[in-house]
Amino acid sequence: MNRLIIILLTASSAFSQFTDWRQLDRSISLQYQGSNAYASSDYFFELVSLLSPAVEIGGLLAFSADHQAGEFRTSAITLLTAQTLTLGFKYFINRERPDRTYHPRLWNTRITPSFPSGHTTSSAAWATIMSLQNPEYTSAFWGFALLSGYSQIYTGNHYISDVLAGLLVGCLTGYLVNETALN
Repeated sequence: MNRLIIILLTASSAFSQFTDWRQLDRSISLQYQGSNAYASSDYFFELVSLLSPAVEIGGLLAFSADHQAGEFRTSAITLLTAQTLTLGFKYFINRERPDRTYHPRLWNTRITPSFPSGHTTSSAAWATIMSLQNPEYTSAFWGFALLSGYSQIYTGNHYISDVLAGLLVGCLTGYLVNETALN
């Protein structure tokens, strides 16, 4: 766990010192943000963004019904740990949310700082732990996690670096909690 914190603090410190990288991050994120030109895509990505926590909790409950209580406990601890770390990083780094050119059609909040993406962290942690417990569904779990991360860029909630950091935090948390549970 300490390694994860050191890696993320080092990366965020190095990233914040390079203005060109931040400009590149903003530019790429803006390119992949929605344009409000395609209602069906807009609604789809907004729904993915809004419903990803429900899908993760529902999937956790559905898959845990067929497995042992220990796997459910490990999965729940993974999600709680991932979100706790994410909130700590968000308020420690305190990065502003991106300027948004996209105008959401559905309810959308931006009440916490931007870095890292909490939705993406949760989705990656969920995909990691669920893939370790149910390897036959790995591609479906990770497909969902990547879609959840992209939805955060599409809706203008996060920069691409926020999403990449969320993937890293979630994945590492899932592996570390799983390893701890096995020992």
